[in-house]
Amino acid sequence: MNTLAEESESLAAQSNESSDKLNHGSSQLASTTEQVASTMSSLQESFERITDSASSASNNADQTDGELQSMAKLLDKLHHSITVFDENFGEVEGSAGQIDGFVKIIDDIADQTNLLALNATIEAARAGEHGRGFAVVADEVRTLAQKTRKSTADIVDMTGNLRKLIERSGEESEHALQLATEASERSSDTIGKVGSVLSEVRSISGEMSPLNAAIEEQTNAINHLSDNIQGLSALCEDTSEQSAKLYKNAVSLAELSEALADDMEELEA
Repeated sequence: MNTLAEESESLAAQSNESSDKLNHGSSQLASTTEQVASTMSSLQESFERITDSASSASNNADQTDGELQSMAKLLDKLHHSITVFDENFGEVEGSAGQIDGFVKIIDDIADQTNLLALNATIEAARAGEHGRGFAVVADEVRTLAQKTRKSTADIVDMTGNLRKLIERSGEESEHALQLATEASERSSDTIGKVGSVLSEVRSISGEMSPLNAAIEEQTNAINHLSDNIQGLSALCEDTSEQSAKLYKNAVSLAELSEALADDMEELEA
């Protein structure tokens, strides 16, 4: 009987030790699973923020692309307007050249008129009293011719200044046209690059959604596993407590058996 009690005590001790190890292992596993679940939850939150940021970036890129398209249209209109303006300046410059031609003709006519008036005045002087009235007319014609020459000289000065202004304006127009052309080309290049970035952002945004869903699914699975492990840990803890009680009972039984054996030996003696 004493041997049986000792064996029971030994088995109870081994069972208690195994239960303690199982309880310790399940506790560590539960702790590790909780850490993994927490990490996955944080990862899911991070991916959700990234997904929101990607969606916002996609919307901003769409808006930027629309604004760039509008700017490109405005630049095209500006380029067209400057081109027409430059062509009109060419016509104005041609008109200024025609004015110079007309002024030269008028100036030549004034010279001839002045010469004719001078000759008429000489002839009127030769005619004496009979040519006096003609002399007055000739003098007025000569005065008119001189005024005409002065006016044509003023017109020549004004057309000269106008030509200089046209030349400067033409240079500015050419420069503006060049800048508008460069801006239009850069705008087209920028729109192309933004379009590429927009495509990448849309692609990333599209890829993030299923990835986020997969992470959410994994997080739910790990949380479910964590709940199961928590239950297992609680069961192991109960088993450990039961094993401890069993060990304690086995020890008591061994002590009782030993006492009983001693009593029997005394009776036999």
